[in-house]
Amino acid sequence: MDKASSKRPPPAANPEEEARLLEEQCPGLAGADYRVTSASTKTYNCVAWSVDDFERCWSPMPGIPSAIGGAIEPIGGYHWPKDLPALMGIETLKELFRRRGFSACETTNPEDGVEKVAIYGDEIICTHVAVQRLGEPWTSKMGDRADIEHTQAAAIECGLVGQIQAVLRRATNPASASAVSEPAKPRLALGRSWRRQRPR
Repeated sequence: MDKASSKRPPPAANPEEEARLLEEQCPGLAGADYRVTSASTKTYNCVAWSVDDFERCWSPMPGIPSAIGGAIEPIGGYHWPKDLPALMGIETLKELFRRRGFSACETTNPEDGVEKVAIYGDEIICTHVAVQRLGEPWTSKMGDRADIEHTQAAAIECGLVGQIQAVLRRATNPASASAVSEPAKPRLALGRSWRRQRPR
């Protein structure tokens, strides 16, 4: 079973400090609508977050030979499908999500009855994944830092995160099964009021 736990992490004790650390790494967040939703943790990463696994990292980490038979065993705390390439490539991540029912999509805009994932990086290597769950804004696990909600998928693009290279969608009802569906009704922006603004 892929999913180790679907229990969401607890909220951050000091969201202002978490936000300060995030904005140091991704300056574009300083002017974006977003909010911190958890404390920093190394327990799981952005790929794990996107598949609702909050107890381990999803990454093709190198293994160590087993004492019996020389088999390669994964290092503890990491998970990766055995039949996927051991490389965090853009195409590898696309295949990971295709196996979970996602298909190519041309827009990051919300759609009724549709979940989306955005894959970031350069043309070859994936450096981040964000997810838009049903009825929610975009969400991301920001490296070893906090989880955040952000209204725009592009809000987190920066040198560390990379640029959006692919967007995929998964319809959850027949009315949303077509490749292009009607956009959802506009949602209210999260607004800077979602978190206290620091003096600048």
